[in-house]
Amino acid sequence: MQRLFFLLLLAPLAFVMPETVHPERAGILAVIQHYAESADTRNSDLARQALHESSQQYLLFNGTFMQIGQAQYGQMLDAGQIGGIPRKLTVHRIEVEGNDTAMAKVTLMHDKMTLNQHIGLLKLDGRWQIVSILTAVV
Repeated sequence: MQRLFFLLLLAPLAFVMPETVHPERAGILAVIQHYAESADTRNSDLARQALHESSQQYLLFNGTFMQIGQAQYGQMLDAGQIGGIPRKLTVHRIEVEGNDTAMAKVTLMHDKMTLNQHIGLLKLDGRWQIVSILTAVV
């Protein structure tokens, strides 16, 4: 009887599967880090590495809708219009579909502003690239 009780007690544990890390996660995380660092350091070359040439960023800033493409983003970095303030990057989750599509939820935070972002990535020509960013400024 004790043996049966013990087996019933442990049975649910047999179905708990350890969470596995997708093999593409490290590459995705590296691109997100390059994107964040590009703004922190105003490095448009690093931004071009992370952002696909057709990528778009969408945000509401002070009630104004903004859509920013990769080229415009680089120009804004170079002109000092954005960035230049180191931020804390928190990656809340990365979801990978198959081996070539991913979505990440991240927060970039500094003293004056918090950016909650949903980042869409595709693996194109063998490397991960950001194709879209939806940002909530809080």
